Amino acid sequence: MFTKTLAITWAKYDIQANCIAPGIFRTAETDPSIVKLQASFIPMGRCGEPREIGPLAVFLASEASSYITGECFVIDGARFVGYAPVNFAPIIPLKNEEGRYDS
Repeated sequence: MFTKTLAITWAKYDIQANCIAPGIFRTAETDPSIVKLQASFIPMGRCGEPREIGPLAVFLASEASSYITGECFVIDGARFVGYAPVNFAPIIPLKNEEGRYDS
């Protein structure tokens, strides 16, 4: 709503306000096991790469988007459309015969 409010407020001055909402993106600091787990929840089967955000930002900063305002561009490989992976079960520790949790 913040983006939409800015768009409404500044439209009369020909100023656009848009939002880029990135999903899970791989970075140099990202643990590879986390990337693999997160990718299992993304319909495209992988996490995003930082280079994939730039073209959208350039488009929104260009004259080609001069009539676009108040929009939120989700760039997440369809992650948040309600997809659940097939054959995925979380690892839940179970108690062994001695009553202790196995790791």
